[in-house]
Amino acid sequence: MNDRELIVGNSNLLGEMDIDIPEAYELRAVELAGRGLTATFFAVDGAVRGVIGIGDHLRAYSLV
Repeated sequence: MNDRELIVGNSNLLGEMDIDIPEAYELRAVELAGRGLTATFFAVDGAVRGVIGIGDHLRAYSLV
């Protein structure tokens, strides 16, 4: 990405990459998890720049 490093992943991956997650992003990740979503962080050049929640709806046919 234009000679920049982009890392996308969960908190475990960022930890393995020695990238600190600021408290505001950690709090948002907890909120997302409370809604049943997986928190996915975005880091550019070693600094977290965002977090989104990824999830899927349970479908009736997947219960069988």
